[in-house]
Amino acid sequence: MKQFRALVIDDTGKKRHILENGVSKELFIENLNSRNYYIINVSETTHETAHAKNIEKKTLFQLDIVYQIYSLLDFGIDVDEVFNILRGVYTKGNRYEFVNSVYESLHKGVSFSDALKNADQYSLFNDFFYIMVKSGESSGKLTYAFHLLFKYLESMNKIKDKVISALIYPLILIVFSFISLNALFLFIIPNFKQVYSNMDYEPAFIIRTLFGLSDFIINNYFVLLILSVVSIVGVIVLYNNKKYKEYISAFFNSLPVMKSIGALRNKIKIAFCLEIFLKGGYTLEDSLYNLTNIERNGVLKKQLGEVFEVIKGGVGLRAAFSKIDLFNNDKDLSIIEISETVSKSAEGFEKINNDALLKLENYTENLLKFIEPVMMLLIGAFIFMIMYMVISPTLEILNKY
Repeated sequence: MKQFRALVIDDTGKKRHILENGVSKELFIENLNSRNYYIINVSETTHETAHAKNIEKKTLFQLDIVYQIYSLLDFGIDVDEVFNILRGVYTKGNRYEFVNSVYESLHKGVSFSDALKNADQYSLFNDFFYIMVKSGESSGKLTYAFHLLFKYLESMNKIKDKVISALIYPLILIVFSFISLNALFLFIIPNFKQVYSNMDYEPAFIIRTLFGLSDFIINNYFVLLILSVVSIVGVIVLYNNKKYKEYISAFFNSLPVMKSIGALRNKIKIAFCLEIFLKGGYTLEDSLYNLTNIERNGVLKKQLGEVFEVIKGGVGLRAAFSKIDLFNNDKDLSIIEISETVSKSAEGFEKINNDALLKLENYTENLLKFIEPVMMLLIGAFIFMIMYMVISPTLEILNKY
């Protein structure tokens, strides 16, 4: 998304500086004219938001192109012309190939949803995205569908950023611990061993144990290093294998912290998808059917399928959604029941989604508060160990006199 700066005169005769995002300079000028501004000067500014810096290029392209499609459609521009304009926005590489492929397919009479899917050689979007596009195309609500899709992608990206923020401290802790232990056993402890030997001093049992461990690591350092590298490479190779990736992911997701974060992410995803489907014009049954088909988590897929079958049988939503572990609590079930009573199920799932987002944010903040003192304790233990090795011979000598 480009950013433009304009100097204009409003209908009261006052000069105004306007700074806004836009797809192109021409559309920005057209927008200013529609707002009855007399334009003195328009220029493009260099703009890169902090949000764009913190996410992957692929995700940035997803957000950017979905927002641009939505903006252009909202201006009343035909979808064919939208992608003709986008060919001038994305002029290089895979991005140009994508928009150009869609444009050419549309000119051959291919439906918009199929044109997008056929052009998506790099798996930019998932099945949920294409279902929503197809729904918007068939219902005549394509602009609204892209508005909801942008909201969905932006929300999922924020969740991803929150999870990464929550995990960054543990990674720092692991790296710091690895460097500290290597420094301790490879350099610091051997030096103390030499000092103790020169002093003809017999250290305490705990220090003798550290000396023995240090000797073992030094004597087998390259073997241990090779084993570590092979283990890391092995995990990476296995993770790239679809079969073993599921086992590795299942192991990490079973860890207490990841299990809690994963449960909240799944609840947010399901609640938000149902909200989007319902606002996009789907019935609840069709929403659950689509969600069941695109869900990859085996347990959730089974539970969603059960909910779908139960609702088809005429059972109320409270009883139906109690079959999904993530929603099986009084608060969520009450929201679902009340929203069904007033025929506002979409708003009910929006409420559950917002509550889960807030809970995830609080959880990650509390996790960071817990990790910080743990890091301080480890640093303190490291410093204490060094100080003990320095002071213990001195104390022993003082005791002799």
